[in-house]
Amino acid sequence: MASRFLRFTEAFRSRPYICEALHVSDGTVKTYISHIYRKFDVHGRQELLDAVQSELAHFEPTEFVNIEN
Repeated sequence: MASRFLRFTEAFRSRPYICEALHVSDGTVKTYISHIYRKFDVHGRQELLDAVQSELAHFEPTEFVNIEN
């Protein structure tokens, strides 16, 4: 479930939007977002985006696609 929160968070979705889309309470969204921030050692959404972009920069595009199928 944390990966779903991460996708919404990095898309800059609002907490109310995330609550409605995932059918969870605002408290749950706050908790998951704080856990994601802690895992990435960041304190806000822009820092999170920067951290994710930095991590993705280390991968080749083919690492995201299964080219054998």
